Amino acid sequence: MATAKKTTTTTRRPATAKAPADRKTPTPPKGKVQTLPNGDRVVTLDGLDLTITKEAADDFELLDLLARAEREQNPALLPELLRRLVGEDGFRAVLDHLRDPETKRVRIQPTIDFINRILAALNPNS
Repeated sequence: MATAKKTTTTTRRPATAKAPADRKTPTPPKGKVQTLPNGDRVVTLDGLDLTITKEAADDFELLDLLARAEREQNPALLPELLRRLVGEDGFRAVLDHLRDPETKRVRIQPTIDFINRILAALNPNS
C-alpha cells in the first residue's frame, strides 16, 4: 500500500520584493507650471492656481528661510515662507483650500506637504 507524504511549505516574500501597486501609498498628482510673459509662474495644484512672481522666485531671503526651515526642522518658519512665496492673497487661498470643512482648521502636515509640492513643481529636477 502506498502512503502519501504531506509536506507544508511557507512562502515568504523576499525582503527586496516590491509592494504590489494596489498597496502602495498613492502619490499626489504633480503640479502644473505655466510661465507667463512677464516671467511670473502659475503653479496649479489640486485645481488651485498660485502665482509665483519672478521677484519671489529670485528672493535670496526666501532661499535663506527655506534653508533654515529644513536645517532646523522648524515648521514655525513655514507660514512666513509660504507668504513670501505666494503673497498674502495666495497664502489665504492655500489655507482656505486646505481647511478642514468640519473643524474649520488647517492641519500642519497637509500644509507642509502642499508647500513641498509647490516647491517640487517649481523645481522638478531636484
